[in-house]
Amino acid sequence: MGGEPWREMPSETWPLERIAQVSLVSFLVFGLIRIVLQKVIVPIVWPKFNDLDERVQKDFCVRCTSVVHSTITTYNSYWVLTDAHLAADPLRNVSDQHFMTASILSGYFVYDTLMVMSDLEVEEGAGGALQTMAHHMFVLGTLPVGLVTNTWAWAGSGVLTFWTEVTGPSLNMIWIIRTTLGDLHWSYPLNGLLFGLAFTFIRVFVLGWYTFNAGVLVYENWDGIDPDGPEGPLTPVVCNHAIPDLTPGGHGSCQFGFWLMFGIWGIGLIWVPAVFAKVYRGVSKFLSGGEDSEDEDEKKAD
Repeated sequence: MGGEPWREMPSETWPLERIAQVSLVSFLVFGLIRIVLQKVIVPIVWPKFNDLDERVQKDFCVRCTSVVHSTITTYNSYWVLTDAHLAADPLRNVSDQHFMTASILSGYFVYDTLMVMSDLEVEEGAGGALQTMAHHMFVLGTLPVGLVTNTWAWAGSGVLTFWTEVTGPSLNMIWIIRTTLGDLHWSYPLNGLLFGLAFTFIRVFVLGWYTFNAGVLVYENWDGIDPDGPEGPLTPVVCNHAIPDLTPGGHGSCQFGFWLMFGIWGIGLIWVPAVFAKVYRGVSKFLSGGEDSEDEDEKKAD
């Protein structure tokens, strides 16, 4: 073992029944949080909420639920990202923390996809319905790779989950601040500016760097050989197939996982111009102390 403790650690595998149970509980809990917020908590804490259109009320509580999810998931995925055992062999090593993080994420993303599909017009005004649905499909596609084929645990539940969710609270605070305090309050452009800078740096450079290294890893293991590992050929051969074989053995999921990661990075690149435009409008409006008809139309759409 060469004095490397992580190579002595077993890669435990959750049974499909436990994955399904945690995912279902996650789906139900986040759906319940949204309903309780809309029907009970927010109307009491903020009485003006009752004067809003029901569609706006729903979207507001969806955003609040997303903040809860992003906070929980950022915390969970941080421990996956910093797990030396997972990082040492991203193609095969798994852990209980990885399974918990990905299972909670899977339940939430099924719930959130239903929320998006229930009002595509809102998403079109927010960041583009097509981009949002494509992003959800890519994320939902990555989950079976980590949960069922047991590959890319570190990249999926650590790298992608942490770096995409860490900006989630500030993203959703754009709508929350605008609804509660208004877009002329100083916190609105400040939050937008901080979000825009963080989002651009993370989605373009941080995830770009990780995606590049994931591609290198796939290339190095194309024939199932781990050049740095004592075990020689990988079992099973993980990178020799273009089409995923969603079995516990994980054949073919290595390359499939990389293309999904590349797709998520690509969606982030497409979003950057829209983020810049929204931040520019918010800051310009605050500095001018007024709002024009275009902003009013956007507010109604969002």
